Amino acid sequence: MKPQDVVVLAALLSRPANERETLAVLASRSGLSASETHASLKRLRECRLIDGSDDRPWKSAVMEFFAHGLRYAFPVRPGGIVYGLATGSSAPPLNSKFAANSTAWVWPWEGGNQKGESIRPLYATAPRVCAKDPVLWEWLSLLDALRAGAAREQKAALKELEDRLGVPAL
Repeated sequence: MKPQDVVVLAALLSRPANERETLAVLASRSGLSASETHASLKRLRECRLIDGSDDRPWKSAVMEFFAHGLRYAFPVRPGGIVYGLATGSSAPPLNSKFAANSTAWVWPWEGGNQKGESIRPLYATAPRVCAKDPVLWEWLSLLDALRAGAAREQKAALKELEDRLGVPAL
């Protein structure tokens, strides 16, 4: 599994229920090329995170991976203070639940206006595509809260993911 596979998975989860999209649209929304997206879908099928026939995420498996594997497979190494796009508990939907006086987490990006401690996104194009897609931004921010957050932030992110997926974290 590669980090961009998690971005493709988040893009699949962020689309409206029962909506299908072409590979080209999924690639555009993910910020990857069509060939990278195709390879990600293949790896997600092999990992049994999506259905092999229609690329629908297996919600229980996805939740288990997010809750227990994501932070170990894709750890965060915070960097310096930069301007970028807010992520983790500094971005929606968690930013309203945590104090604004703490240091923000951001993805370094020249188009961003939030100052904070840098976190490298799962894929380099994430800030650019998330600036255009607020639903995908929320999904990836929740995943960053799991990857980089303290216990309280991780718990809040898990609760939000449980609500969105409709399955409990095991």
